Amino acid sequence: TNEITASYEAWKAKVLGDGNVSEQLFARPTRLHLTLSMLKIFSKETMGKAVEVMKRFESSTGPLKVSLDRLALMKGSEEKARVLYSCVGGEDREVAKLQSLCDGLKEAFEMEGLFVSNPG
Repeated sequence: TNEITASYEAWKAKVLGDGNVSEQLFARPTRLHLTLSMLKIFSKETMGKAVEVMKRFESSTGPLKVSLDRLALMKGSEEKARVLYSCVGGEDREVAKLQSLCDGLKEAFEMEGLFVSNPG
């Protein structure tokens, strides 16, 4: 949404203002996402199963308001990093709703044999 994009751009400007992080590490707003887990999707059939699972959860929570918490680099050092990420923070109630949604999705994906338990 426009609100998310504006919030992201303001947060990015604040982080860049500290001078400790390269702008290259930031994703374009259109690429923002929340990673819940890695899934095993190798065919149209498994993609269909994943879509079915997601549809079951589509209306289960409503909008969530969370914030971005501390920053981290995917590879540990800025020289090697290609991904900057942030942990989710915010009000305990909203974070608990998000955690409950994630737990339910994980369980549903596991039941369908789609969840990768140890990516690496």
